[in-house]
Amino acid sequence: MAEMETEMLAHPGYWQSHHQGVPDDQRVLRHFNYSDRIRYYWASSVPQEAVRRLIDRLTGSGIPEPLISQLLPRLYPRVGSGALDPTARTLELGAVRDVLRVDAKACGATRAAGAAVRLGPAITTPTSRPMPAANDQARTTQQP
Repeated sequence: MAEMETEMLAHPGYWQSHHQGVPDDQRVLRHFNYSDRIRYYWASSVPQEAVRRLIDRLTGSGIPEPLISQLLPRLYPRVGSGALDPTARTLELGAVRDVLRVDAKACGATRAAGAAVRLGPAITTPTSRPMPAANDQARTTQQP
């Protein structure tokens, strides 16, 4: 979070006119606000590198299910049933897919209408092994 805060303070153009108040209020709004101004910063190199370091640190270690149940409650039933592995990359992709499904539904895309949510080409892990792009219903694992 520190890296994103630094990036947002260095480049306030995307949030400054949207978040009023004292600096402490603005800090909270930059990171936790329905207007989602933070989305403009994810593609920058500083946040990308911070995410890469975090995933690297978490890769190879399972994430405890109680932590998943607290922080990723929508994914927890799939982890508990074995549909998703409790690995950082799988949970990251599962969380993003869940948000994209909500967005797709809001835009009128439905599987029944033949417009299944497609997330693009296979995603490559830090070890350059492709992961499936859209099917997290089947057990998803990373190969060592």
